[in-house]
Amino acid sequence: MTQEAKHDGFNVKSKVLKNTLVKPSQELLEIFKMPTKSMVVYLERVRYLNNEPYGIERSYLNPMLDIRLLSLVEKDFSILSLYEVLKKEYEINLKYADESIEIIKLNEKEIKLLEMKNFEYGILRHRYTYIAEGHCIEYVESIYRGDKYKLKVKRSSI
Repeated sequence: MTQEAKHDGFNVKSKVLKNTLVKPSQELLEIFKMPTKSMVVYLERVRYLNNEPYGIERSYLNPMLDIRLLSLVEKDFSILSLYEVLKKEYEINLKYADESIEIIKLNEKEIKLLEMKNFEYGILRHRYTYIAEGHCIEYVESIYRGDKYKLKVKRSSI
């Protein structure tokens, strides 16, 4: 989101809610191909465009693919871009992502974090990000304000 928003002329910042290690769900363990008692890096942030809350991102990263991912919990993602750290600092080749998008009814916590009034629907995006070797390195749930989100699609052939 950071690079896309900056490219579109927005001032981008984040408020980090959590940056820690957590035990993932069974589904995520299977997707990451991790043993049962494994931990993953969990990063939860509120994302802002021009000082207005725009989205909530909950990222889960698979440290079994690169042990350096464990050091992400020491980084300040209120000023850093996760993908810039992965690509430039760690030189991880993010190859492709699978995404799905749906409309959801926001809960009270999400409405409060997004500072929404009189609007209770949002956009939920699930993304699975893969490295060149075809292994899933990240799963992220992004919740965007339904009154601000704009989906852009560019097709190279029809």
